[in-house]
Amino acid sequence: MVEDARFEDGGEKALRLKALEPDELPVIASLVQDAVFPGTEMTWDRRGRRFALLLNRYRWEDG
Repeated sequence: MVEDARFEDGGEKALRLKALEPDELPVIASLVQDAVFPGTEMTWDRRGRRFALLLNRYRWEDG
């Protein structure tokens, strides 16, 4: 049985998100809404066909 993640599970650790299918992108988009990042924190690995992005997001739900 799979359980939904809880806010408390995240703590202060970094969150790693990965989309393997196009229909998974809206989920990631909703989680990174309002995030900010400098352009230097984007990279494209042509060989591995992987795009990586490091961003910061205010945790509104943290209160």
